[in-house]
Amino acid sequence: MPPRRSGRLKIVEAPCLASTPEVSDSHKKRVSIDFLPDALLLQVLASIEPCQAAERREVLPLVCKRWNLLLQAPSALWESLVLDFCRKDAPHQRLLRSAIQGWMKARGSSIKSLTLKNSSADTTHSFAHNGRSLGNVFTAVAAGLQSLEVENCNDIFTQNTFEDLPKLTQLKKLHISNCRKCLLSSSFDYLRPLSNLQDLRIAGDTDYESVLTTNCLSSFPTALFRLTKLTSLSLSSRGLTDIPTGISALSQLQKLTLDGCNNLKPLPAALCSIKSLQELSLNDIAGSILVQDSICNFTLEKLNLRKSNVHVLGVGLINCTIKQLDVSHNAFAGNAPGLLDKYHHLGLEVLNLNSCQLDTLPAAINAFTALKVLDLGFNGMVDLPDSMANLTHLECLNLQGNCFPILPQALQRLKSLCCLSLVACNYLEIPCWDAIAFFAKWPRLRTIWMWKTDGVEYQSYSKAALQQLKTKLKRKRTRDSTLCYERQDAPDMNIELIMHGLTSSLTLST
Repeated sequence: MPPRRSGRLKIVEAPCLASTPEVSDSHKKRVSIDFLPDALLLQVLASIEPCQAAERREVLPLVCKRWNLLLQAPSALWESLVLDFCRKDAPHQRLLRSAIQGWMKARGSSIKSLTLKNSSADTTHSFAHNGRSLGNVFTAVAAGLQSLEVENCNDIFTQNTFEDLPKLTQLKKLHISNCRKCLLSSSFDYLRPLSNLQDLRIAGDTDYESVLTTNCLSSFPTALFRLTKLTSLSLSSRGLTDIPTGISALSQLQKLTLDGCNNLKPLPAALCSIKSLQELSLNDIAGSILVQDSICNFTLEKLNLRKSNVHVLGVGLINCTIKQLDVSHNAFAGNAPGLLDKYHHLGLEVLNLNSCQLDTLPAAINAFTALKVLDLGFNGMVDLPDSMANLTHLECLNLQGNCFPILPQALQRLKSLCCLSLVACNYLEIPCWDAIAFFAKWPRLRTIWMWKTDGVEYQSYSKAALQQLKTKLKRKRTRDSTLCYERQDAPDMNIELIMHGLTSSLTLST
């Protein structure tokens, strides 16, 4: 008679064929979370998906004392802190100044980057609207804060707040964006103790300024000339009319941005004395004369003139060298021939003529023999001039959004071409008999993008030609060769092209 079974179920592991001797419980080592180093636990938190990280930081202290102690102490977890007043767990949740100050006081020494956003859109927070309520916050993070960014916080960050900025002695980056308050020039005197400041941005809301008479800046703050370690300076306001010659005191300045300064007068020749200057950005300055005739021997890595009146620019640039020039989104139309004549002596390597209403590319393009990157996207062109054959160093060409019915014959003469974009050329078709012979003209060609916009497809004979070409590229080219002619094969729409140490960004969005 079989033995009677007990009511309890006993689970027994099946022995392994090559089993090892069992270790008794007395010899087993159990590691408690209390003995794990902080660095390891922080690494565990860092591996959590960003969408779940905030929830874990709230739940873990409730279930484990060790996590509670770790998350309350200063650590690398809090190096970057973003306080967005519009992103709250509940719509009616109120951000209390005392709670935020207390939280930062416990962890402030580890905070290196602080971003304040959208307090103007939150009417429930308890911060004072006179600009005086951030002093204690700055005191809590003063020991290690290196970056401060303020965006759309016109209620809590005013010119009075500048009086508390000297507490941030380690600050290297200060960005104030979407400012609708008038900042007096005397306010910038409080920045003088910030001897480590390298990156400064003061940007008004130019759309707001165009409607009202209140400007963020009424003049160029000359107090900034004392910040001799500045490498990047960005000022944006319709109230900015001229640049004083004292700007030459910023001997380490590498990037100067004056976007949206519509009332700006001609730039001073003193800019030429800043030998470290590499990038000058003058976007969205319609109707301004930007350069005086006296500017000469000027060397720049990049000049940005997007959405600006540049018909007169280039006349006063004597013996100047500019490697990258962006004049996109300017309505040149019939002015293009004269425009290119002004630029050919600059030694350009990158030229952006995207969305410039150019029905055809002027023959004067043949003078740009040093070009490596050329962007002609969204101009409605149907053909390209034979003079492009002189662009013997051209490596990257963007023809996105044009109206070519067939591949322009001028392309065959570009022997150095490596990258070609024909995205959104919806009228383009590729004859099967022509595809292999045409693309074989480019011995260095590696990447071709040529899909059409949504709802528009290639004809069947074009698809056959492109598939044949894709097979040919795989056999004859290196492994990094790419031909994308369908959207499902499309790479990232923002493609960064890096060639021979020269970087240029082409936006291939459709």
